[in-house]
Amino acid sequence: MTYDEVYADWYYLFQKISVAEDMTGGYVDSEDLDLLLKKPSKATAKGCLVRQISYWFSAGIEYSDKHSGKSVFDLIEEYPKIISIAERHNIDLNDCPTVFVSGY
Repeated sequence: MTYDEVYADWYYLFQKISVAEDMTGGYVDSEDLDLLLKKPSKATAKGCLVRQISYWFSAGIEYSDKHSGKSVFDLIEEYPKIISIAERHNIDLNDCPTVFVSGY
């Protein structure tokens, strides 16, 4: 996949739907920033985006009233593009957390 394709997938998941749960704790996105500062390139950025997409599917998303109590399969009804993104990134949706939207 190209950088632009990966970025489009990341943008859809993180900006159109919601950010992944606990991005500054469980994922530690500051490590991505460190990598980008050490080696600022599209290849480095693409690697960071791929890892964040994988984390999005493995951790679920932050709580919101709009998505409260939903599974990833519930989200697919509203955001069907999740399926094609998962397929492009070799993600098995059955491995996603049962409770995909975090609670308070």
